Amino acid sequence: MPIIRSKTREKRRDRRRAIPLTLEYDGRDFAVADCSLGGLAIKGGCGLFAKACNVTASLKIPQSEGDPCLGVSLQVVRNDPLSQCVAFHFSGLDERSFTLLERQLTGRASH
Repeated sequence: MPIIRSKTREKRRDRRRAIPLTLEYDGRDFAVADCSLGGLAIKGGCGLFAKACNVTASLKIPQSEGDPCLGVSLQVVRNDPLSQCVAFHFSGLDERSFTLLERQLTGRASH
C-alpha cells in the first residue's frame, strides 16, 4: 500500500471545503472562502474583526429546508490583511446547525 505524504501538511481536525455560503454580520454579507465543521474563513472584513474576539453572526445556507439562516457564535482565530482573509472557529454549534452544515459539507443537502 503506497503512503502519500504532503509537503504542506495542515494540522486540522476537520477538512475544509469551498461551498456556497454567506456570512452575514452587522448588515454586511461576506462570501465564505472555505468551511469545515470546526470553522470557516471569509474574504474581506479584516477591519471589522480583531483576533480572539467573539462574534455572533448568521450563516446563510442555500437550498436548506425551512429557515436558510443559522445563528452562529464564532471566535476569530486569524485576521490576515495581506490575503484579506479572516478565519473563525465555531463556538458550539447546536444539533440542528451541525446537521445542516454537515449535509452541506458532505453533499447530502437535499436529503
